[in-house]
Amino acid sequence: MGLSAAADKAVAVHVTVGTDALALVPASLRVIKQLRPAVVVCVDHGCDRADLPLPNHALNVLRSCASLVESLDTAG
Repeated sequence: MGLSAAADKAVAVHVTVGTDALALVPASLRVIKQLRPAVVVCVDHGCDRADLPLPNHALNVLRSCASLVESLDTAG
């Protein structure tokens, strides 16, 4: 049983890359491939760094979300 979206719907996938998630990459890529998304955004802004203070993490989240929105805007 695969994942799918309605034919008239666009699917966007936002993937945050981090060293903590490397073991999940093959499974994640299989799911993304099944979704056949119109847009895939892959962002790494140091989200898995425990040594950064909270304001840096907040800025990283903002950058990741901005990258997603820009990609969706570009895709139309």
